[in-house]
Amino acid sequence: MNIFERIEIRDVVKKTIIAATNAAHSIENSRNELTHAWIFEGPLGSGNTEAASAFAASIICPNKGCGDCIECTSILSGNHLDVEIYKPKGQAIKIYDLRELINRSSLSPSIGGWRVIIFQEADNLTDASANALLGAIEDSSNRTIWILCANSEDEIIPTLRSRCRIIKFQSPTAKNIESYLVKNQEVKQEIAESVSKYAQGNLNRAKLFADNPVSIQRRDAILKLISSRVEISEAIKKVGRFLELSAEETETINQAEFDQINEDFFQVKSRLNQKSTSRSNESKDSISQNILDVASLLRDVLIRKIDSNIEYINPNFEKEIIEMAEENTAEEILVKLDYLIHTVSKLKSSASPQILLENMLIAIN
Repeated sequence: MNIFERIEIRDVVKKTIIAATNAAHSIENSRNELTHAWIFEGPLGSGNTEAASAFAASIICPNKGCGDCIECTSILSGNHLDVEIYKPKGQAIKIYDLRELINRSSLSPSIGGWRVIIFQEADNLTDASANALLGAIEDSSNRTIWILCANSEDEIIPTLRSRCRIIKFQSPTAKNIESYLVKNQEVKQEIAESVSKYAQGNLNRAKLFADNPVSIQRRDAILKLISSRVEISEAIKKVGRFLELSAEETETINQAEFDQINEDFFQVKSRLNQKSTSRSNESKDSISQNILDVASLLRDVLIRKIDSNIEYINPNFEKEIIEMAEENTAEEILVKLDYLIHTVSKLKSSASPQILLENMLIAIN
């Protein structure tokens, strides 16, 4: 199976990437198609980071991304000498953090015809670090390709954006996710249907739910936690449990990634070093996803309130949905939804998750 058949991306995006792949393998090497700096923009779970790795594999693989050769498998597991995946250490990427990467960016390919640098969370670049990265991109070898992954291109300074070709990724629909799980992951239809709704457009999370039923139990535990009214004095205890469940999800994701790499000491050590730099970000991502789960419950309450025929995302919580609809006006539910989105936004800063969640829980009760 071709590597692009294993990821869920729009046909127009796939066509653009395949054209660039063909250009990389072409003698003429059409520069109209093979841009040397790209921005893959898309929300968490949209497939932009997976597509970046697939793109790298298709460029380096002699068969344009067969998905099975040593080149493809080593790239997808993060262990290829000519593909570097840079994961930021914190919420704001400073020049100091980029110094080593910039020094390495001038290196020529080691074993293949191309060197690819995949830069994750590029929208966390400060203006100064973005300008430094721009200089590195402009000074790189003509056999080096940069792929910047970002939630939003608008957070990247215009001078850097103008040097890149921008590809926009969209969150897949529940039907897209369901079809992908059945076709590519061999998930049973009824399971794929339910987890595709829970995932809310995040394909990675759908895979997690499908592969690990305990993750669904954790999700349900968080919704149970939130759906019951609490006194202010109880909020701190509930937030503690909320954080525990989010941490368990982060550990499950990390373990799933380790299970996919070879039991080679140096590979494991390398991956551990990478993980240690991004653990804080991953933890906040899990918390954000769990807050969006809570938002899906409030969305169901709002649907109940306005007597809509739209299906619930969480039909197994119908009793709680009915109770919450009776206790809140539609306006109050909308205010609570706004507060949840506000909390997710604030998590991107250096604010304490504990304090943010305590305030959130008090506000929505």
